[in-house]
Amino acid sequence: MESASVRALLPQTVLRLLRQGEPAVTAALGDRYAAIDEPFRLGWVPSPLYLAMLEEVRHGLGDERFRALYREAVLASLKMPALRGLIETGIRLLGATPAGLLKWTPRLWNALFQGLGDIEFLAEPVPHVRWHGIPTGFTASGTSVIAFAGAFDALFSMTRHSGRVDIAERGGEVTFTVHVD
Repeated sequence: MESASVRALLPQTVLRLLRQGEPAVTAALGDRYAAIDEPFRLGWVPSPLYLAMLEEVRHGLGDERFRALYREAVLASLKMPALRGLIETGIRLLGATPAGLLKWTPRLWNALFQGLGDIEFLAEPVPHVRWHGIPTGFTASGTSVIAFAGAFDALFSMTRHSGRVDIAERGGEVTFTVHVD
């Protein structure tokens, strides 16, 4: 996991949203994550630093609010020019549905993460993605799984559909299944 990293855009957006609406959590973080603000948005943040920040944010907000914050961060990140074109292409090619955008997830994953495993889209029996090749320890506390579930929750906001995301962990893999109402 030491060589794994995430585009600075996402953790910077999490911090920005915290600063705007969660002053108690922001104060508790202090300046321990100032290094996240240093790289250019398309630069890289080491995954141990990213995960440590997420752990503290989850502890400060609780699971439900943490998942919602991560959904908000993904939505805000996708509006930025760096990713907007990628998402618009996915919508044009695959449709403005949660399942259509879920098919695009592997491309987006590869644009945002290095060394954190792979995401594979599977259409049957219902649309889902399987996260495999996860570095040891990255999912141990469940924080990264809750965060990524929040990311998949964003599919519903983006497509104006309602539904839910189910999570299943087994054998070092995590499956996120999207159910549209």
